[in-house]
Amino acid sequence: MYLQVKKLCFIFLMMHSFVFAQNIVGKVYGADNKKTPIPGAVVGWVNSPVYTVTDDKGSFSLKQDQSSKLIYAAFLGYVSDTVSYTKQKEIKFTLKVNNNQLEEVVVRDNESASIIKAREASLTQLITAKELTKAACCNLSESFETNPAIDASFTDAVTGTRQIKLLGLDGPYSYYTRGNIPVMGGVASVLGLQLIPGSWIQNIQLTKGSGSVINGFESVAGQVNYELRKPDGDEQFYGQLYGNAGGRLEQSGVYSIVINDKWSTNLMAYGRQNTSKPDFNNDGFLDNPQGNMWIGQNTWKYNGTNGWESQFGVKFASNNQVGGQMAAVDAQEGDQVWRAFMDTKRLEYWQKVGYVFKNSVGRTMGLQVAYNYHDQTADFGLPTQKTYGAIENSAYANLIFQDIIKTTDHAYKAGISFKYLSLNETYLGTDYFRTEKIPGIFLEYTYLLKEALTVVAGMRLDDHNLYGAFFTPRLHIRFEPFKKHTFRFNVGKAYRTPNLFADNIGGMASNRMWQIETGDVAYPYYGLKQEESINAGISYAYSFELDYRPGSFRVEYFYTTFENQLVKDWDAATNQLNFYNLNGQSFAHSAQVQLDYEVFQRFNARIAYRFVDAQTTYRSIGLSEQPFISKHRFFTNLEYKTKNSWKFDATLNTMSSQRLPTTESNPAPYQRGATSPVFSTLNVQIAKDFYDRLEVHIGVENAFDYRQDNPIVAADNPFAPEFDASMVWGPVMGRVIYAGIRLKLLKKKTD
Repeated sequence: MYLQVKKLCFIFLMMHSFVFAQNIVGKVYGADNKKTPIPGAVVGWVNSPVYTVTDDKGSFSLKQDQSSKLIYAAFLGYVSDTVSYTKQKEIKFTLKVNNNQLEEVVVRDNESASIIKAREASLTQLITAKELTKAACCNLSESFETNPAIDASFTDAVTGTRQIKLLGLDGPYSYYTRGNIPVMGGVASVLGLQLIPGSWIQNIQLTKGSGSVINGFESVAGQVNYELRKPDGDEQFYGQLYGNAGGRLEQSGVYSIVINDKWSTNLMAYGRQNTSKPDFNNDGFLDNPQGNMWIGQNTWKYNGTNGWESQFGVKFASNNQVGGQMAAVDAQEGDQVWRAFMDTKRLEYWQKVGYVFKNSVGRTMGLQVAYNYHDQTADFGLPTQKTYGAIENSAYANLIFQDIIKTTDHAYKAGISFKYLSLNETYLGTDYFRTEKIPGIFLEYTYLLKEALTVVAGMRLDDHNLYGAFFTPRLHIRFEPFKKHTFRFNVGKAYRTPNLFADNIGGMASNRMWQIETGDVAYPYYGLKQEESINAGISYAYSFELDYRPGSFRVEYFYTTFENQLVKDWDAATNQLNFYNLNGQSFAHSAQVQLDYEVFQRFNARIAYRFVDAQTTYRSIGLSEQPFISKHRFFTNLEYKTKNSWKFDATLNTMSSQRLPTTESNPAPYQRGATSPVFSTLNVQIAKDFYDRLEVHIGVENAFDYRQDNPIVAADNPFAPEFDASMVWGPVMGRVIYAGIRLKLLKKKTD
């Protein structure tokens, strides 16, 4: 009798458990001040086809699935979350806004400041605001000091302009976007980097190789997408003051206001002044130009409860600077003084509008629009010797529709885009004008096989009014055969219209005569062809835990080959810089090995080696290495944080020799070697946090005080034909000590 009663009780309990486990209820909220419910969010079991969708109040009822113990919640524009099911009566998810807009789960180990996006099919690295504060980051071109993948160098020795190189290719071959909206191109292809304050940046996503076809047909070497601080973020105010021994002062502030449940806005301001006249190498030329930069921005964000979202902003930037000989700043008309003068005015407007279809899993629609106005004036030498001016108007529109095919394992994005550019350039009194009108259509399909496989196949067709129609296919594959072992493969085409003057503005800092060899008259832009390339890459990443501390190892290889390219030939003659269409091979091999590991608690090390072999066929010397590129780079970054919030950071870079353009025909005093020497630089920073609100930091760049000897050829005779300030391969400034303050005030929490 006892056994029968026990059996009946057991059966009753099992039935009771089954009945009550049929449906698991809960809610999904957004992590704003009032925890707004999210309708249309997907809630389901991990590795199971069982899922549901939240109702208008953010509530859900999910069927039980004995095959899984993890429940996830996901919604477009928010970071997905996962909880372990332990028979809770109710489950509540609070999803944070996904600042990087990449709709994938971000794996954060030990609060790392630099993260490889684990679920992304492409090799995408997330560089957080924490990483940007590890060095004297003042603008986007200076934001990669602690990143071994990108080389940052000066374009010349007089203008202070920096550009970055990715996969062995110059900066204009990378595709720059703000919130996945193109932001740089045309005249701003190089100069635009310094108009993006680093203190405004929330994070950067660096994608190597060809990116998504949704963002366009460019992205030869990769995509640099940056996200700015959000109006509805946690911060009420973020401010920064910076100054260095070279006379550079900076002020920056971001103030955010939440107006109501739907609207929020922020105001951003930035100023930079170069006040002193440093000449550490005593060559009679300013090491840094003097001048002022002012940038202001206003952004608005709307979060509706009816499925609509929008954000828009306007930005204005002004930069006026003078470099050159020491007397250039105070020179009067008629003075025989070599100067480098640049005046930049830029206006930007952008807007995003998104709609989430209710009761339709994964179905959304979005519109991106942007307009840019850029006014550039520059002269090099005497005010009337070498002049360059440009006025650019550009517009962009991109309509994206996203949906799934039966299940979330099959998804697609489709849409149409339009790009417009009107550019009027003047160089040495000759006008160069072009108008581009490029309508396009695209389709991208994504296949997910649980966590093991992701395939993203995309294609787009664009019709260029100058170059005709062209087709852009791209493929990204992520494969994880074993947990924590991830392989990636990508291949894709890219096209780009070369901006001959803006891309090579550093070459104007010389007395070289530019020779533009026009090609087929069928190509109206200087007679030059559209650049066309193919990029393929493969990588392997391993995440591990050793002695209870996290680490990661990554090895990667990328190959880029050009079918058409604008060739910049420094070797035809020492007093010339020749431009012409490629006739032969042009390629770049890039390989990198990187190890990240927490050596002991709060002490992290990043060690990397990068190899580049970039070669181009030149009419003057045939197939040869491209100049100003180090084949080998050895990189070490060490960071340590004490329990009482002292932070120590050191970055050591060793660059191998670089091929230099020939100067054999110059007089003996103005000749340079065929290659540069090997050199190393060390950057160190010490910071102290106070209550996680105020940070005071001091640091030194180029602590070894290494600088390029005689960076300016014929500095003693700037009006001689041999004068050249563009032969820069290493640091121009010596050791620079800096200090700064960062202040962060959080918004008050309300229930």
